[in-house]
Amino acid sequence: MIIRNAQLIVTLFVACLLVSEANAQLNQVDPDKAGEQLKTYFFVMLVKGPNRTQDSATVVQMQRGHLENMDRMAKEGKLDIAGPFATDIDWRGILIFNMDSEEAVRKELELDPMIQAGRLSYLIHPWMSMKGAVLR
Repeated sequence: MIIRNAQLIVTLFVACLLVSEANAQLNQVDPDKAGEQLKTYFFVMLVKGPNRTQDSATVVQMQRGHLENMDRMAKEGKLDIAGPFATDIDWRGILIFNMDSEEAVRKELELDPMIQAGRLSYLIHPWMSMKGAVLR
């Protein structure tokens, strides 16, 4: 129950941050050009997968491949934000993709060694923000 409460608190906190930033940006939107100023991204929540039985040496190797994959996608302009949670909960990290479709995002995620091994799984949701938005 404590883990579920912690997850709910983290969810609400992340949602508040995202809504706060979006509201600040939306206040600057010209209503006649709102469609031109908003962009659809893909929000990905990485979660613990069903297979977490790997030995520590294998996990280190998979983590190296995971980080290399994240770096590759960022350099290719596909991944705008990536980072882990600072606490040990079922949610492992957040990714925000700058790609044209959920299917394209899914194809990129399936190249990740952690996902291939079942150590991580993911949820994908379309998410809108101002074009060029930044975290501060």
